[in-house]
Amino acid sequence: MRALILVLSSRSPVTGTDVINEVKRATSAGWVPSPGSIYYLIGQLRKGGLLMITPGSNEKRYIATSKGEEEIQRIRQSFKSGLMKNAIILHTLAAIIDPREAARLSMVKRILEMSEEGVRQLTEKISMT
Repeated sequence: MRALILVLSSRSPVTGTDVINEVKRATSAGWVPSPGSIYYLIGQLRKGGLLMITPGSNEKRYIATSKGEEEIQRIRQSFKSGLMKNAIILHTLAAIIDPREAARLSMVKRILEMSEEGVRQLTEKISMT
């Protein structure tokens, strides 16, 4: 949740309600975090210097600081690394359990290894078909 708040606040200033609504939307209302948990995390991120209140706003809107942006980059790198490790594990297990699934997971692994530009181009090709 901490990472989500940082990423959302790096795109545009957000309120706690914006964060709750985004989680609700992304999970098709399967999970709606409590305002207390969101505002607690926002407070922790502010104390850590990762978020600040947007100046000149009538309501409290939060935006990532430069330190917050650095943390987002660290989180993204860690996330990509974790995805790759999980793809390798799943591919290995699939090769043992169901070789047909191993072929599909091999494609996922290759996509994870692609550059952002390569993924963008692949996405464009898929959307054209």
